[in-house]
This record gives sequence, structure tokens and C-alpha cells, in this order.
Amino acid sequence: MGRRNAGWKQIGRSLLPVLLSAIIAVSGVLPVQAKGKEDWLASDTIGTVTKETEVSLRDDFAAATTKEWRASAQIPEGYRSNSSFTEREIEVDAQKRSFLTDSSLTGHDAELVQNFYSLLTDWETRDALGVSPVMEEAGRLLQIRTIEEMTEYLKSSYPDKASLTSDFWEQKGMKGSGLFGLSVSRAIDFPDYYTVHIEATDLSMEDTAEYTQTTQAGQIKKEQWQQKGQYMLERIGCSEEQARAILEEAFAFETKAAQYMLPKSAEYGDDYYRIINNGCDREGLEEISGAFPLTEILDAIGMGESDSYLLMEPEWLAGMQSLYTQENLEGIRDYLLVNYLISWMPYLDRGAYEKELEVRQLAGEAISRDDGLNAYQTVKKTLAGPMQNLYVQKYGSEQMRREVTEIIGEVISYYRQMLSQETWLSEETRALAIEKLDHLGVFVGYADELTDYSDLTIRSAAQGGTLAEAVLAINRGTLAKERENINQKEEEALFPGEVTVVNAYYDPQANTIFLPIGILGGAFYNESMSREQKLGAIGAVIGHEITHAFDSLGAQFDKDGALASWWSEEDYAAFSARVAKVAEYYSSIIPIEGQGYYNGEQVQAEATADLGGLKCMLAIAAQEPDFNYDEFFRSYANMWKSASSEAREIILMHADTHPLDYLRINVGVQQFQEFYDTYDIQQGDGMYLAPGERLEVW
Repeated sequence: MGRRNAGWKQIGRSLLPVLLSAIIAVSGVLPVQAKGKEDWLASDTIGTVTKETEVSLRDDFAAATTKEWRASAQIPEGYRSNSSFTEREIEVDAQKRSFLTDSSLTGHDAELVQNFYSLLTDWETRDALGVSPVMEEAGRLLQIRTIEEMTEYLKSSYPDKASLTSDFWEQKGMKGSGLFGLSVSRAIDFPDYYTVHIEATDLSMEDTAEYTQTTQAGQIKKEQWQQKGQYMLERIGCSEEQARAILEEAFAFETKAAQYMLPKSAEYGDDYYRIINNGCDREGLEEISGAFPLTEILDAIGMGESDSYLLMEPEWLAGMQSLYTQENLEGIRDYLLVNYLISWMPYLDRGAYEKELEVRQLAGEAISRDDGLNAYQTVKKTLAGPMQNLYVQKYGSEQMRREVTEIIGEVISYYRQMLSQETWLSEETRALAIEKLDHLGVFVGYADELTDYSDLTIRSAAQGGTLAEAVLAINRGTLAKERENINQKEEEALFPGEVTVVNAYYDPQANTIFLPIGILGGAFYNESMSREQKLGAIGAVIGHEITHAFDSLGAQFDKDGALASWWSEEDYAAFSARVAKVAEYYSSIIPIEGQGYYNGEQVQAEATADLGGLKCMLAIAAQEPDFNYDEFFRSYANMWKSASSEAREIILMHADTHPLDYLRINVGVQQFQEFYDTYDIQQGDGMYLAPGERLEVW
């Protein structure tokens, strides 16, 4: 998928059906495991907790408080895992899915989603067309014999032949030619203005580190890519041997490209934004790209007039100059061919569609055989904007927006007081932190005005439209919307994203938090919850997101969202030392038996935000008489309950920047005295952590 603006920090994991990045190895001497953690069950893994499991909340709060749910939890059809996020997503999905066949709905948004759905479920036409929608493009690629012909192809292939990988109109970018990614987003140095961002090419194993030392996760991704590529190449007429040879050439090319690209681990570093903040003009692009025709392609697709460009990986582009030669032509061509064919699998006939579903199971992902559900998931992802318009019209609640906004106000007030009293901050840094807090933008629920999608037309199956035609129309529309924003100043109070997503975000490049209507339901919030339950769920979410404004990433962006260091060196060193203790603690945990110790640096930012959210809510609770802390802590645990296959948990452990969910519960609550007082936690209990060992960043 196209990358979301790299600055967004989210409360939960991405819910889009893509694999996470590859395993990051823990380096250095293995730490001694702390007392208590060896008693915790890896309770997120299905089958670990059963009805017969004996567990005390004093020893394992996560497993004990949600035991009944975990003992019976299964992965719902069509989803990757089960959790409070999944339950809320299922609720939202059921509401949105009804839009696809509701004949009472009128207007252009309803027409778009219903027509696209009709094309996805028109199997008679899809099967009749077979793989014909990709044959012309595949033939063009296979006929390329010179590097000059490749240049002409790249200039003419975007966006019509781009894979449909990003949510419609959401400015998340498209891979286009397949040799680089493009998006139009805020400039890092000047966040009020939109500029063209250029990123490196896609890799089948996703992380460049996998090309020097392949892990289990990387091997799974490679196997998925190979199986899909082999299938599609044979479908277009290649023999088994020819297909295998094409895959070998394609993989050899991306292996060469990978040596010039940043590893996934670079994203965890405090200096990541400074690494990718490489602004340049057109002359700079031409100088670095050399023989690689980047600027020619930009001109051909209408992105050559940007005042500036953000080149995220200059070394990669310089490497493309050396790789873009006649000698590497076969590898470039085969790489483009394989990825193009794979990207179209969900939109072709039943054979290709079924194969794509089958291969997803290699990563432990449960798949659905419900064509209607899968078609809905595609509409939801691809036409997110029109779908959310329909949702807001039917389910928007002003009372909900007011109440959640009030809780945000309480959190901001707490942070203002906390920052003013933080003894390890200097007066100068404290003042700038409070200034940043006072400039925080808040977006709750949905925008006041719906977005207009009248410039997109999709013909239904009854009107003679085809799925391939619709895919290309949406691609062109996405590119057109991207182009409209180039060199433009960001509108004031621009609502930042898809509102039905079950997640919450902080964006350091805008200094805003975003709580969409999607997360304002289920275990996270409803109007009938007690005050304690609301603070333990949506309140902790809000506190988590605001804490991101003052984490290692937020520290790099000022009140206006510009990349600027506003901490003194001494204050940042003190902050880093406190965060390092969080990383050290997580690095002392073996989350899954046989998988080694956690990489604490990988999860330290999200873990720090979790701690900040809990501390904030407990500070608010302390001001309220007769506060029910049991309700609060159980609400927090219920919010983070989850169930996944072991294969998925292994990938999450080694790749996701969020801690595994059972650790978000146990590590989170054991840092606070209120937890010990509520449940009489004593030394020797599995949840006990000595006061001097407890974590505190803010």
C-alpha cells in the first residue's frame, strides 16, 4: 500500500490487509529477565488461555481479566485477528456494508460505492474477461528491448497501469511505475505547504535487512510474492520454467536496489526525520538521478512543476542511476512485470482472486470465502471517501463529539499542569512545550462539511462498465487529486483523514490529534459507559496521542509542525535516558516462547505514549471522589484484549512499533501505585514491580 504520511503516530495497528515489516534482531548482551514477567502467558495467541487455565489477576492481569473472552475468541472470517479493534470494526463494517445494497440511498456517493460493488460481484463478466485486462500491458513490457524503450514505457504507464493500492483521495501516494513511490504531502520544513514526496521502490520482503540476512518473516513474504508471481506469469502464457526465470531476474534486481535503501530499523531512530528530510529542486533531482529518467516521468504525469521535492532516500536515487542500464534491463522489466501482475490479482477472474486469498494464508491470516464480504472490504479501502460521507450522514453524533472534546480538554489541562511542574525540564524547554500544547489541533469524529466526489464516474455492471475500467478511473482520479495540491497552502482546519477507521492518531507535522468516529464506539466509547470506563478506554487513547507530541518523534517538530529542535541538549538527554529505561524493560521480556527477547527500542515510543495516557487518566481520577479504579483498570484491559495466530504474533513481535497487546496491559498497569492499591499486589506476585524499578517518562 502507499505509505501514510510518515509522521502519523497511531494508537493501534494498521487494519489494512498487508503484512508487517520483517524481523528486527536484538543486538548486544541479552538482559536478565525481570521477576514476574516469566509468569505471564502470551495470552494474545489463540489457544494459550482456555477455560481450564488457572490464572490470578495478581499474577497476570491481562490473562485473568479477559480470560472468558480469550478462551473462546476466534478470528472472524475476513479479518487478520480478533480484538476490541476488530469488534468495533465489525460493527462499523456491518453499518457500512448495508450501504452497498440499500436502494433507499440516493446521491452520487451512494452511486459510486454501489456501482463499484456491482462490478466486484459481477463474476460472469470477470470470468469472461479472465486475465485479458492485463494482457496488453504485460505484452508491452515483454516487448521492451532497450533502456530507451523502457524510459518511454515508464513515462506512459502512470497512472493507468498503477496498482490500486491506496485509499481513494486520501493522498497516500501510488507506486505508479513500480520503480518509485509518489505522494503529495506537507513539506517537513514548511508544513503549511504541499510538495511532492519521492520514496524508494517496493520490495517483496519489505525490509532491506532481509536481503543480507533473511528471517522467518522475510521468507514468508518472499514465498507469498513468488507464489503469486508464478501463478500470474503462467496465466499470461509463460511456461513454468519461463516464469521461474522471470521471478529470479526480478528478485535479483530488487536485491541490487535494496543495497541502496534504508532498513526498516531506521524508522525507529530519533534521527529518522532528519535522515529523510532531503528537500531539493528540479536541478537537484536531475543531478542525483542522472540517467534514471525521474524528472521526465514527473513531467509526463503532471508532477514536474512542484516548487520543491522531498527526496526521502537520496542514496537510493543515486543507486538507481547506476542500476538503470541496458545490462540490468531484463531485471527491471521482469520486476515491473511481476509486481504489475500481482497488483491486479484481486480485480481479475475467480482463479486469480482465489489464488490471492490462498497465498495470504501463508502468514497465518484467516481468509474469507464470502465474496460479498471481500467485495465490501475492497470498496471500503478503495472508495473510503464516499463511504465515509454516507456513514457520517447516518451515524454522526454531536453529543459524542462534544463529550469526547471535553475529555480532550481535561487531558490538555492536565498536561499543561504536568509540564509546568516537571522538575527535570529547564524553564526554556518547559515554556516551549506548553506553547506546543496550546497550539495542538483537535479533530473529533468527522468534518463539518463532506468532501465532494462528483468528478469521479463509475459505470455499473448494468450500465456496461467493467471492473478494470473502474480501477483505472479511480487511479486517474487519485492522481488528479494529488496534482491539485502541489504547491498549495494547506487549508485551515483541514480534516486529516478517513473518519471510519478504528484508530486514533497524532500527526507531528501538523501538531494535531485525530479521533475519528470509527473509534468512538465499542469498547472505546459509548454514551452509556461510566465515567471510569470512559477514562480507562477513550481517555487513555486521548492521553496516548497527546503524549506523542512530547515523545522522541514529537520532540523533533515544533508547535507549527516544522522540523525544528526545541529542546535543550540537557533536557533531551534527560528525556532520552528516561525513554531508554522503557526500552530496557521491554528488552528484558521474552514475549513468545522460542522467539528470543523483545527489541525494546522498536516499541519504546508507543510504550512511552501508553504510560503517558495511563498516568494522565489516573491524575484526573485522583481529583474525583469515590473513583472506581477496578472499573477503570478493567476497561483499559478490555480495550487491549486481542487474539491472533502464533504466526501473526511472531511477525508483530519482530516488526510492529506497538507492543504486543497483552504487554500493553500488563506493563502499563504495573507502573502505577493505584493498581497495587486496588488489587493488593504484593512482592512475589507476578504483576509486582518494585517502586524503584517502575517506569516514568512524564
